[in-house]
Amino acid sequence: MVRVGGRVAWPVCVVSLSLVAVGAVLALGNGTDARALGHLPFVAVCAVVAAVIETGRPGNAVGRLLALGGFSFALMEACGEYALYRPGTALGTVLAWPQTWLWVPANTAFALIPPLLPDGRAPSRRWRPVVIAVVAAAGVTAMLGSLRPGVNTQVGAGVVNPLGVPALAGAAAVAEAAFTALLGVVFAGGAIPLVVRAVRATPPSGAGCGGSPTSRRSTPPSWPGGSPPGWPTAIPGRCGRAAAMCGSSPGPSAWHWCPWRSARPCCASVPCSR
Repeated sequence: MVRVGGRVAWPVCVVSLSLVAVGAVLALGNGTDARALGHLPFVAVCAVVAAVIETGRPGNAVGRLLALGGFSFALMEACGEYALYRPGTALGTVLAWPQTWLWVPANTAFALIPPLLPDGRAPSRRWRPVVIAVVAAAGVTAMLGSLRPGVNTQVGAGVVNPLGVPALAGAAAVAEAAFTALLGVVFAGGAIPLVVRAVRATPPSGAGCGGSPTSRRSTPPSWPGGSPPGWPTAIPGRCGRAAAMCGSSPGPSAWHWCPWRSARPCCASVPCSR
């Protein structure tokens, strides 16, 4: 799986980086200030990180979303800048259209990343209908955006949509505004709990790895299959990284709940050193 993931991920990364370079060159040729291209390094970094994740963790949704977002933004930039560079030509007219809808999958991909960190899975089943609703809304918004008439300013000064339908102007404007607000809510809804978990997983200064004294127990909680065999200082498998924060000498009054959600099913508690 690693080989397959790498074979697909790195070519996509190279294509995205090439599109970023083409977009930057065309933008400078169009007279764009270099300071206005500060978003392009971010797109390039996303493409590289996506390839690294897909190589090391094939199938992880975070890597694939980064790849989708980076590629969509890179393609939108290259197409839009060429349309500005060669306005009125046949190819320039054709390439003026993708930027009217490519911003939708790009922003959708980045908005869905926080709820899926760190293992690429939703934190609970309640997120599944949210993800489905966002994807459905993205499809509708992209369709209406691709037919919205007038000048589209996603890239540079903007170009006229060659496939614009005047009757859909109002519906497209409402859909884009509502969808943008929805993505903001989804991003915040995934990022805030992530920050809270990170803060709770960090023990207070001077309190030891078990946190505050009130969070410790004098006896360990129930152990599957009976009492634990002694006081282990590490638990194999996925619990190992949770136990790694503990010291080498166990203490019976320093049991605490694992802060990592991925470790909870196999690690109800970890003995920590005082």
